[in-house]
Amino acid sequence: MELGLINKLKIERRSDYGLYLTNEDGDEVLLPNKYCPEDYDLEQIIEVFLFKDHKNRLTATTAKPLIYRDQIATLKINSVTKQGAFAYIGLEKDLFIPYKEQHLFLEEEQEVLVYMYYDRKSDRLAGSTRLNRFFPSVSDEFENDQEVQIAIWEETDLGYKVIIDQKIIGLIYENEIFKKVNEGDQMKAFIKTIREDQKIDVRLQRSGYENMDDYVKLLFIAIENNDGFLPIHDKSPPELIKEKLNMSKKNFKKAVGALYKSGRIKLLPNGLKKVR
Repeated sequence: MELGLINKLKIERRSDYGLYLTNEDGDEVLLPNKYCPEDYDLEQIIEVFLFKDHKNRLTATTAKPLIYRDQIATLKINSVTKQGAFAYIGLEKDLFIPYKEQHLFLEEEQEVLVYMYYDRKSDRLAGSTRLNRFFPSVSDEFENDQEVQIAIWEETDLGYKVIIDQKIIGLIYENEIFKKVNEGDQMKAFIKTIREDQKIDVRLQRSGYENMDDYVKLLFIAIENNDGFLPIHDKSPPELIKEKLNMSKKNFKKAVGALYKSGRIKLLPNGLKKVR
């Protein structure tokens, strides 16, 4: 019985409370009535997630949680007590994050990047925002310009620490971020540099942008991130340009001109379209 993970178990018998499921060793767990499928057969193999209910009983559910054991996810804090915080994971019971496992004190309604682990002492699932306890900062399995998935973790003097492919801590520099990011945001990125000490820097776009001015780079990335078409043009109000691109209309026009002259975009009546 793997707590915090998807288990493939056999439907052993029916009771007034639900279905009893067993594993190959004969261990038994209840799938409460509210989670039972409408159609099933005894001896059928079913996939369920295992967690502890409010009475600390091992329980099965067919509902899919927002996070699994030994992984990270962006979760919302539902409540905070003297013992710690409780994060919503899509189930009837929230995930407990002890104070000692918080790198910063958490507040209600806050969305934060959380790692879920199995606490052997209490025999229960718990959460942590101290991700450096669970992820290394060095690796030899990545290559320059490799596409990866990152989660924004913690702001630093240089930029942001990120979690790369749920495997390793990396860094993205402040001067290479051309859009607003928040802790918990997850997005595509690319390996920029693998240092001699095997620590990794990432960026939000592939190589080839280095020779662009900042506003030109920002505009081109915005077009790319919008499926190659941005519904903003030289007649757009300055307020809209500022809101969407965080630049003045004057700088916007200069960036449009540079991209147009280099053949990277087309000027359409209703916006800007990427050419290459």
